Amino acid sequence: MQTVVIKKQTDYNLPETLSNINNIFNIFNLEDLLKNKTNILIKPNLLAAHHPDKAVTTHPVIVEAVIIALKKLNKNIIVGDSPGGTVKASVVYEETGIKNICDKHNIKLVDFGKDGIVTYKSDIVTLYFDKNIIDVDAIINIAKMKTHCLMLYTGAVKNLYGAIPGLYKSELHKLFPNPNEFSKVLSTIYNYIKPKIALNIIDGIVGMEGDGPSAGNPYPFGMIIAAEKATAADYVASKIMGFNFENIIYLKQSLKDDNINENDINIHDFNDFEHKKVKIKRVIFINKILDKMPRLIKNILNLYLSKFPKFKKNCKMCMICKNSCPVKAIGLKDNKLFIDKNICIKCLCCHEMCPVAAIDI
Repeated sequence: MQTVVIKKQTDYNLPETLSNINNIFNIFNLEDLLKNKTNILIKPNLLAAHHPDKAVTTHPVIVEAVIIALKKLNKNIIVGDSPGGTVKASVVYEETGIKNICDKHNIKLVDFGKDGIVTYKSDIVTLYFDKNIIDVDAIINIAKMKTHCLMLYTGAVKNLYGAIPGLYKSELHKLFPNPNEFSKVLSTIYNYIKPKIALNIIDGIVGMEGDGPSAGNPYPFGMIIAAEKATAADYVASKIMGFNFENIIYLKQSLKDDNINENDINIHDFNDFEHKKVKIKRVIFINKILDKMPRLIKNILNLYLSKFPKFKKNCKMCMICKNSCPVKAIGLKDNKLFIDKNICIKCLCCHEMCPVAAIDI
């Protein structure tokens, strides 16, 4: 059986968060799990330079509580991630509040790729991982509970995509542009990293609904979710959000790789299981309607209904989208940005990286 712990919590106050994290550590007997492990990496979701109130990134209070709990176990701690796009990691760490927490507790904050990379050749793709992923003894994976326009849901498994340093993440979107192909990449990344993961935590105190992972709206799920297996945590989180895990391709594959089915998952002391008011907007259309249509009808509809990004009036011309596009499909003409639909692979990286939600679908 795979135990998934859900702790109810409605705001980001440190005393309650620390109490819940300590309780989670005790339930999973983390002290024994980390008994012979000294160097621990905390891997939050630091997608882009957004204030914590935007619910795009892992809240710094969750990270601080985990740091304090690990320090009590006398562990050497580093915190690291590789933000998306071309924004400097230092800017992301500052805006998300993570730098302040690491400075406060004298914790090393690393930018993945700066300390070296490790190459892994799988059957489908060659991947480059930050060297810290290999060098540490264990990883605490702290994800954010969000919808995702391309992959439907993002949580603990997809958070590990940040282990790929720099713009190579964009290159992978270029090589594997559709959800089916990209799901294989996510599952490969998960299978490579999971032996190092001691615990997965999902920050769902305030998550995201709508056009996630960055342009949606904050949603008060009011919970912290934790599990030893990322897939078990994601199964529960996605179900709470109203998804059928069968439609989340990478999660379905990763659950199979973990040899976990629905009957193997035990929710620890929590019965209030579903939130039916979550707005998934266009994501729910893909999930509930298009995916259930016969393949022939779906293929015909795809000729007329297709996802393309478009710029809204609040565009600040920061050029982050243009610089982050893996296929250079974004151009500039008459001081306005435009999408070349003949080049665009519809990976939605521009939508994901826009700091002011100025790109619609």
